[in-house]
Amino acid sequence: FAEQCTACPTGSWCSAGVLIPCGNATYNDQRSASHQGYCKQCPPNAGSAQGASRVDECECNAGYYNAGNASEIDCGSEFCCEPCSTGTVCEVSGVTVATRAR
Repeated sequence: FAEQCTACPTGSWCSAGVLIPCGNATYNDQRSASHQGYCKQCPPNAGSAQGASRVDECECNAGYYNAGNASEIDCGSEFCCEPCSTGTVCEVSGVTVATRAR
């Protein structure tokens, strides 16, 4: 009898038949990953929950916002966390636009 195998899902890597989720602040967008090196770091100043499978599951840390393509920093992707400027508020993670302080 041939063993039934299932490809290791995105968001994780597999070793000896054991599924291991990618750690915090990393993601894996490829199936059948065989080692931890498939888990890519979230962009600088961003984090994610364990098992993230896409870069857009990463969220900017508190004090930063996702400037996307409007960023003046070269982040190597469309996801780019920049510090909130003076007079704006982004005290929680996941902010996509800095909001004006009231």
